[in-house]
Amino acid sequence: MDDGVCVGFITKKIGLSQPTVTFHMQTLAKAGLVVPKRIKNWVYYKLDTPSIDRCLNELGDVLRPQY
Repeated sequence: MDDGVCVGFITKKIGLSQPTVTFHMQTLAKAGLVVPKRIKNWVYYKLDTPSIDRCLNELGDVLRPQY
């Protein structure tokens, strides 16, 4: 799992088509939430934990009530 999770595994796990999973994973990659890595014919995706943490902190700042 050091390389991440391949699109084929995600497809089987959640029951969506490969093009649908690929589209959504590419969207997450463009947002900087996952990092893609191509190994031969497969693309593996790994969470970009620092980016996700930063995003959640910023979201918390926005949603936190201002007193």
